Amino acid sequence: MTHRIQNILVPVDGSEHAGKAARYAAMLAERLGAEMELLYVGPTNLPDLLDLPRGMKDFATLDRASHEAFADLARKAARQAFDVARKAMGTETVSPDTLLRNGDPGEQIVERANELPDCMIVIASRGQGRVRKLLLGSVTNHVVHKAECPVLVVH
Repeated sequence: MTHRIQNILVPVDGSEHAGKAARYAAMLAERLGAEMELLYVGPTNLPDLLDLPRGMKDFATLDRASHEAFADLARKAARQAFDVARKAMGTETVSPDTLLRNGDPGEQIVERANELPDCMIVIASRGQGRVRKLLLGSVTNHVVHKAECPVLVVH
């Protein structure tokens, strides 16, 4: 039985590694005639803020008790991550959809892939987070082991 890829999900975090994954996914989407979606999973607590892209850590101005402050920071970080991914995609003719979610990145990626018909995940081998820089990233490892669809890891 053959599996036709209709959707390619690309988790992004603003890192160079995620940009490489987006570039490869765009090439695949173009060749397969598939839709492409960039997914950013935003911070929900203070420790998650440590993994935000450079320039996004406005700790001094962040109201740590405000849910809206975290949501605003997540939106800004998502825009930056999407911009980095689009720039890395180069001249590909694919125009990806974008989606921001909050929560555990690995769980959110797998959940979103389950929502998309005939999905493939294209994910970087590691992200920008301190912990995720070790060997195969912890988020990538979770996705590889939990996803029910094909997963392509880009080094």
